[in-house]
Amino acid sequence: MAWVCVGARASTLDWPSTVREVHALAGGPGPVIEFPFVNGGDKPVHLVRATVSCSCVAVELPASPIAPGQRSRVILRVQSVRNVGQRHLGAALYLDGEPQPVMLSAIVDVDQGVRFEPASLYWPVDGSPAATQVAELVAAEGKKIDSVEAAPNAAYSVRMIRSTDDSSVRLEIRPAAARPPAASSVKVKVQLRGGSRVEAELWLIVKS
Repeated sequence: MAWVCVGARASTLDWPSTVREVHALAGGPGPVIEFPFVNGGDKPVHLVRATVSCSCVAVELPASPIAPGQRSRVILRVQSVRNVGQRHLGAALYLDGEPQPVMLSAIVDVDQGVRFEPASLYWPVDGSPAATQVAELVAAEGKKIDSVEAAPNAAYSVRMIRSTDDSSVRLEIRPAAARPPAASSVKVKVQLRGGSRVEAELWLIVKS
């Protein structure tokens, strides 16, 4: 099924918009998207059922019938999103006596929320005593970091230092094992101010 907007007016229901674009954080709660409407006709409208573009979307329909002049809304609830990028989701709303459904479309822009700079750290195989290397865990623009939890990694020691404005955390990393694995990582869980909890991963590479 193609999720294409049919316009702001479908049957006797008037919609300010049948397309919404929202933002979400990867690993955080999914967005709740509202589509308000008004019955612009002179007869009650019955909302029969709705189908969705994927199982990651749940639809909440208002009680029917919708009386003439009544305002209401359809709600799309998106499950937790993990992959960064843009997702196109939708629902088809079927009305009693109408052969064509109303197509509601949601464009969800998923942001990581935090990122490592650089994304990987490298150590030489035959180097002198293992040196400490540094990476910055940086919050997205307008976000603040409340706390960071790093998963244990026996091959490396990790020291974290928060910035004074809570926009980043400095990670000082040093091999703790004589022969660390060729590829490993530090995984962190980050609590962002405002309630969102996201994850990030820094790769640790030993190379010749």
